[in-house]
Amino acid sequence: MGMIFYALISGVLATEFKATALSGTTTSGELLEVSADGLAIRTADGVVRVDGRQVATVDALTEPLDTTAANGVQIQLIDGSRLWGNQVVVSRGTANLTRVEMEPVEVSSRAIQWIRLRRSTELNPMWNEQLAIENKGDVVIVRKTGRPAEGEERPATVLDRVEGIIKEITADTVHFELDGELVKIKREKLEGLIYFQPPGRELVAAVCRLTDSSRSIWNAKAIQLEGTTLLVSSAAGAKSRIPLSALRQLDYSVVNTQYLDAIEPDSWEWQPFFESRVAAGNLQRFSGRGLPDGDASSAMRLGGRTYDRGLQMRSRTVATFRIPKDAQRFLATVGIDDRLGESGNVQLLIRGDNRQLYSQSIVGGAEPQEVSLDVSGVRRLTLLVDYGDELDIGDYLDLCNARFTR
Repeated sequence: MGMIFYALISGVLATEFKATALSGTTTSGELLEVSADGLAIRTADGVVRVDGRQVATVDALTEPLDTTAANGVQIQLIDGSRLWGNQVVVSRGTANLTRVEMEPVEVSSRAIQWIRLRRSTELNPMWNEQLAIENKGDVVIVRKTGRPAEGEERPATVLDRVEGIIKEITADTVHFELDGELVKIKREKLEGLIYFQPPGRELVAAVCRLTDSSRSIWNAKAIQLEGTTLLVSSAAGAKSRIPLSALRQLDYSVVNTQYLDAIEPDSWEWQPFFESRVAAGNLQRFSGRGLPDGDASSAMRLGGRTYDRGLQMRSRTVATFRIPKDAQRFLATVGIDDRLGESGNVQLLIRGDNRQLYSQSIVGGAEPQEVSLDVSGVRRLTLLVDYGDELDIGDYLDLCNARFTR
């Protein structure tokens, strides 16, 4: 019934999408073709084709029907995909996840990292603690009633774990082998289950990340549009048919973009203007990825906008990074952090394999500058944030959304 409902919607009105390229340009219209190789979009001026290597994101212009509240079961796959549904059963090594307004998903239990059976956000910290523990076997996470917290009347819920082998999951019970004996545990007593997965398994790389109306996130190794339905296969082997009217976003940037803050630098050296014991102490506590600890929040503010991705560098800092294979360009929005006002004056130099690619003076209070450099064939990128005209006072340079693109 759910798929029929979606089909009726798509048959009446074609869902429109906006494709954003890595360069920032956008194209809006009806999706005609979708694959790892690219897109075809019908616009008012005709059909536009976009190379998949140049796509950042594809977003629905109309918010799809939100089925989040109706889905209380969550499955995390070993490829990082996180799928929501309203019921899950596991039989003979295969999990079946039913989803409101969409087709069920089938996936091997060998591809499952964990299953959470209920949406109890207040227990998220305890659940995450359980996930962080190293397992030698499958685990069931049991809900228990503990003592009420100080000042509270209601008993607190705590999570405990039991290690064994998960056999099957029915609509009501979990069949669990404990010390050679099969135990049937009522699902209402459990918060979730963690599957033991041996290390070292290699997965096919994802071509994009898909988010649907249930807020499920698919790390897709293959994607194909047939009519108004997307055929999706995750890197771990889960498959589904998702109506275009249930699509929120396709994120190709997970393949086409690699952020600089996710790359370990080959070297990172900070030299304060005045050598002192205090400076030496600051140098020791410098994080190597941003401002000295406690100096400012991790988020960067530039041109009135807040950025979560990028680097913050003090003068004088020299950092060298190995450029990812197939990278074609280096992009960043740069400037002195807004919190410094008109303070700060630095010289930013960028070199590729010892060849100068960029040199610019940057002062506080000025408009952010866009950096776009050709790094095709370059192996290493070196960033030098040097002293400006005001020694190193207020010299906190933001390199917002610093990234390599294909």
